Amino acid sequence: LKRGDGIVFDAGDPTKKEEGGRVYDIRRQGVKLEGEAQEGILLDIVPGRSDVDLHRVHVGDRVWKTSDPALDKRLRASFETEKPYRVFPLHISVRGQLDQPLHTWWTDVQKGTTVEVVSELP
Repeated sequence: LKRGDGIVFDAGDPTKKEEGGRVYDIRRQGVKLEGEAQEGILLDIVPGRSDVDLHRVHVGDRVWKTSDPALDKRLRASFETEKPYRVFPLHISVRGQLDQPLHTWWTDVQKGTTVEVVSELP
């Protein structure tokens, strides 16, 4: 858990509105922690201003991490790119007959590897 993460307090009753929001700060014994908190330590979580009605949060409520902006940014960078990971020539063969599954063979021309794909439906 770190600053900026989203959290929600779960009272165990799905019919009630959950309290949640962004983590503004995390502290241990009154000292502000930088970076990510380690597992198994007791923390004070400081929610963003007006994010959480603390009167609706009770001892024993579970706390769920609902978002992680830093992780989201790393994941987004892994698939939002103008340059594909690998471009290579393919040779594709297709065979079909009425009322039969479609058969295709996909060959990586450079490596010589072939994969057969057969449709589930005719």
